[in-house]
Amino acid sequence: MNKTRYFKKKNDGVYFASCPKDDQDDTVQDGRKWRHWTFGEKEGKTLGYEESELAGLIESAYINDFNGEESINIGMQTNEGVVVLQVQIDGKWGMTKDILSISKKLRNIDLQKDVCFGAWLNSKGAYKTQHGNTITPCYLTVQQFNGVKGVSVEGTFPYIEGEGYDGLPAPEVKSVRGKETKDFSARDEILYKELTDFCARVEKECKGRKDARPNTPAEDLNAQIPEVAGNVEEDVPF
Repeated sequence: MNKTRYFKKKNDGVYFASCPKDDQDDTVQDGRKWRHWTFGEKEGKTLGYEESELAGLIESAYINDFNGEESINIGMQTNEGVVVLQVQIDGKWGMTKDILSISKKLRNIDLQKDVCFGAWLNSKGAYKTQHGNTITPCYLTVQQFNGVKGVSVEGTFPYIEGEGYDGLPAPEVKSVRGKETKDFSARDEILYKELTDFCARVEKECKGRKDARPNTPAEDLNAQIPEVAGNVEEDVPF
């Protein structure tokens, strides 16, 4: 094991880990590539690694707060090193849709088996924005393997048609300046505890996995400069 890479799911159905600022050599033949992006009127490109899914044996899980934004980081051992899935917890209107997806399944992940985080593009749910851009919803999926076949991890809160998720409170409807809004605070409090409980479970059951392997270069660097630990990648604005 010789590398640590921090991945985030992108809206086009892939996971991307940007190269650190001090490693921007695009001639290195290790799978790195330029990812081109547009954000409003801005265009650019970022050098890094692209994967269709992230899979491995979980060795760590923790909630990280960087510049006031919390994310859950799930580290997995692979044949090439350590991959860390980073999922932002809060969005503009409460918890992000990806956190809503995985927080309902974390309790049922078997930590003795490899887990696979994939991405599903819902082409049937595509829609156009007011600017004419087509948006295809992209959802984070969680699978584990039963023999050679991947099986979706069951949710902790069963969905009941017409009623919502069993065990999760319905939103509180409020009127703000004459407009009706929905407050999901009670639901989000329960799901946030699912995140912290999962981190505690991983700490208890998987700590020996990390201790049993040599440190990666990124971990050695973070040990020397603790304030940048877990934030070695530059984000891509889309």
